[in-house]
Amino acid sequence: MDFDYAHYMLTEGAKGKENPVVCSPSREAYRKLLAESLNMNRTRILAFKNKPPTPVDLIPHEITLSTHQQDRTAKPRRIIPQTSERTLDAPDLVDDYYLNLLDWGSANVLA
Repeated sequence: MDFDYAHYMLTEGAKGKENPVVCSPSREAYRKLLAESLNMNRTRILAFKNKPPTPVDLIPHEITLSTHQQDRTAKPRRIIPQTSERTLDAPDLVDDYYLNLLDWGSANVLA
């Protein structure tokens, strides 16, 4: 809910309707386009219903489709190998669950 717009419509919105000013057709067309893009042509300020109003698309649908298709074609797919590339083996290490192979030394260095 847009509280700033609701406050404006409740306090200042009625003042503009009291004394309309005669405007040129281009200015009136600009005002209508601006009101449409700012979603000011709503009839209700507080809408108590389950479904939200549909958003207004400011960017044409064709432009967004072409940019998404270019992004998808430009990125190569990542291939994750199924086998390990290199296996590091330490034959003298004891494999024990309870054995802590990393420990702090006397000089406070990880050993």
